[in-house]
Amino acid sequence: MKKDGTAYLLAACAVFGFAGLHRFYLGRPVSGVLYLVTWGWFGLGTLHDLVRMRRLINRANAEELGARPQAVHLHIHGVADPESVRLAAMEGMAMLTGPSTPTPAQTQAEREGAILRCARAHAGTVTAALVALEASLSLDQAQKELRRLHHAGFCSVDVSEEGAETFTFVGLGSRKPLVS
Repeated sequence: MKKDGTAYLLAACAVFGFAGLHRFYLGRPVSGVLYLVTWGWFGLGTLHDLVRMRRLINRANAEELGARPQAVHLHIHGVADPESVRLAAMEGMAMLTGPSTPTPAQTQAEREGAILRCARAHAGTVTAALVALEASLSLDQAQKELRRLHHAGFCSVDVSEEGAETFTFVGLGSRKPLVS
């Protein structure tokens, strides 16, 4: 893992004519050579790196862990729900900490959360096909999860005029009463 203090110290060596040492340390040898030859792009490149050093260190550490660094852009304009903000933050942390294997309980909770968010977006009533599409599950997984939630008493099942099973969750926007 790359350390902040070391990277800043190596960047400070530019004052003595050794610009770009921090670039070598952070795994960027080509730009390190360019910095050495041009005295850190005449000092401007080194100053720019000092401002964004934390980001450079995070990227180098993520690459060292085998994770592909990706930018997480979060735009909030007064309409973002807290769940979206939480999920975006978790994605950003996953990028920095590397891949992890979720426990079966976490996987189950993620599926349930995805199904409930889908139901909330559709006034409380969903089909297996809709859940599969929006929750990134297979049709079989969506059907099994919805039936499990129904058997546990969390939703009711009805058949639409087209013949599709519809699952209705009370309290997620539906005005339709539950029918057993």
